[in-house]
Amino acid sequence: SLVINVVNRHKKKAVTTDIKSNSGDFAGTASVTTINSNNIKASYTYAKRKDYVPEPKNVKARGNKFTYSFPAHSFTQIIVKLK
Repeated sequence: SLVINVVNRHKKKAVTTDIKSNSGDFAGTASVTTINSNNIKASYTYAKRKDYVPEPKNVKARGNKFTYSFPAHSFTQIIVKLK
């Protein structure tokens, strides 16, 4: 599996990009988990951990490229298998 971690530091704009593999084709579905908050100045604390629930979803990833849009001020982890 390939693990990709991305931090979008832009305050207001999502960043859309192509993710390309030079080590083979992607094998179907990528697991995507994003952590984000409406308040960019909020600090993570253990007491407020329920405010930072990861948002998992699946994205089709076939061939050697797929496109993904990373939400503004977020951390995203993508896990995808390679053929």
